[in-house]
Amino acid sequence: MSSPKKINKKTFAADAVQFIDNILESSIEYSIIALDLQGNILSWNSGARNNYGYQTNEMINKQNILVLHTPEDIKSRRVENFMKTAQELGKAEGIFERVRKNGGRFPASVTLTLRRNTKGKPIGFLLISKDITEQKRLEEQLKLNEELSLQNISIQETNRLKSAFLANMSHELRTPLNAIIGFSELMHEEMLGPINEEQKDGLKDIMTSAKHLLRIINDLLDLSKIEAGKMGFSPQECAPSKLIKEVIDSLGTWPFKKNIHLVSNWDNFSDSAYLDPTRFKQIVYNLLSNAIKFTPDLGTIKIRLKPHDDKYFCLEVEDNGIGIAMENLNKLFSSFTQLDNRPNRKYTGTGLGLAITKHLVEAQNGSISISSKLGKGSTFLVIMPYRYEEASSIETHRDATVTISAVEKDAHVRSILVIEDTERCLKMITNTLVEQGYYVETASLGKQAIEYCKKRLFDLITLDLVLPDCSGFEILKEIRSSINKNTPIIVISVVPKKEQLLSFKIQDYLVKPFNKQTLLAAVQKNHKKIKKQYRIIAIDDDPLALKFISKLLQKNGYMVIGVSQPENALETIKHEQPDLIVLDLLMPQQSGNNLLNHFNKSELGKSIPIVVWTAKDLSNHEETSLRKKTEAIILKSIGDSGKQLLAAVNKIFAKKSKGSIL
Repeated sequence: MSSPKKINKKTFAADAVQFIDNILESSIEYSIIALDLQGNILSWNSGARNNYGYQTNEMINKQNILVLHTPEDIKSRRVENFMKTAQELGKAEGIFERVRKNGGRFPASVTLTLRRNTKGKPIGFLLISKDITEQKRLEEQLKLNEELSLQNISIQETNRLKSAFLANMSHELRTPLNAIIGFSELMHEEMLGPINEEQKDGLKDIMTSAKHLLRIINDLLDLSKIEAGKMGFSPQECAPSKLIKEVIDSLGTWPFKKNIHLVSNWDNFSDSAYLDPTRFKQIVYNLLSNAIKFTPDLGTIKIRLKPHDDKYFCLEVEDNGIGIAMENLNKLFSSFTQLDNRPNRKYTGTGLGLAITKHLVEAQNGSISISSKLGKGSTFLVIMPYRYEEASSIETHRDATVTISAVEKDAHVRSILVIEDTERCLKMITNTLVEQGYYVETASLGKQAIEYCKKRLFDLITLDLVLPDCSGFEILKEIRSSINKNTPIIVISVVPKKEQLLSFKIQDYLVKPFNKQTLLAAVQKNHKKIKKQYRIIAIDDDPLALKFISKLLQKNGYMVIGVSQPENALETIKHEQPDLIVLDLLMPQQSGNNLLNHFNKSELGKSIPIVVWTAKDLSNHEETSLRKKTEAIILKSIGDSGKQLLAAVNKIFAKKSKGSIL
């Protein structure tokens, strides 16, 4: 066996040094530079060539490396101190701004290590640096992201505080406004005693102003929900033309005070769509009120409904008002924007209506546009889908906003046919009956009424003897030969003709003009069942709201027990055992939601219906949850919330008594 070959230590050391030098030379990420004790450059690798732009022959034996440092670091003696530290401690590290051959600068992490010979004597330095431009960029980005994150948290907190403020403001403002509107309506309808015409006109002005203020508050809250992305929609099958009529009715005498002629046309429109009725009415109201405001006396406003194609329909509101200049059209849908910003401007407003309208239209996959000519008028065109598909999964529907004309036919609700061609009288009769929980159908022509009576059975019929197409006696004859031959009929006429009606088995006779009390007395006299006086507990911490609701319900035949301290509510319910509970959600001592949850867990909670009547701005989630626990939700933000509350209560008891209307 041969002996092992001896290793030449000098050759091995030289080879190792050469190997390490090759590695250092080939490094392109790190600049590796060997220096003597005076800072003269002895070696210059490819990384240094790449980072600084100097070739090796340009840098070797350079007197010092100051050429790589910025004048600022040299002048401040930072470079000198850095080298001293490395000489004293053996190593120094830091971040320096470095200078390239072309004058460009870049940040670098720098390590300067003292080199020694085999005897430990210092012979120079090894400088290793790395371009950290990308690292710095990432650090700056992270810092910016952190700042943006903090800003976002701050914005979210600001929005939360704003939402809380708006919610509290809505409660504080809506509650007294609701009482003002409610008591004004009670007085205007003479439910608190007779008033003269001058007083009636004054009360009407109070109601109009209060409802206008309430709409401004609602607009501000809607804008807040839009900004927060919390505007919800609850679609259902409805008739757009019917909703437009309700909006026109809600305008009251405003158009007529200016002698504005309202023209509506939807003859060729298939009157059915799946949309949010409350939001659609808001769109129509905003466009109509805008048109009325900018249309002069004796002007004309045209409202048209027509198909657009198989999936969309068009709503047009055209006026012959002041028009809008071309350069102002792009400002029209901006929030808080008034085209005339002068303090003494002729046309007032918040500048929110059209901005909110645009959002409501586009959020339901529709579009809105305007064509206008200065001095000639404007036309707003809204294109809406027949069916709002994206919202079809929403479980809620707007039974909470029961309107006078929206009480649906129920098997246990008395149905009444009102035959009347005078618009004012028709509206008074219909509103009065619906408020009492009746399902009402109307006919303004005799032939139309006869067709109704041949096809369906009514519980009661009111008939005006003077109609444009045929006499009341002809109609009576047809009714008595139809399936309604035994239906009670209340005849309404300008002059008494009782003796001529004996053969038609008339139940009652009213002579025009007559009031609501006379009408209700005649209707209620024909009930087959004796009505029961139902007991209602109203829970609300606001004394004005309690006073109003008590007056409203008592005047309509209910016994009302008011509870202003919610902590005593459960005990009162247990003791009184009411037939229905009206509950506010915003109360200081105990929230209505907590009270509702405790009550639903009790034995009485299984049998006593609850109607929520509140100023709280409900989210879709809250509304969905509440509908599972209550019979109806009435929002105080609606100008006629008192009427809607009464209609909802009447409807509940109409079902409960299987036809006995209070």
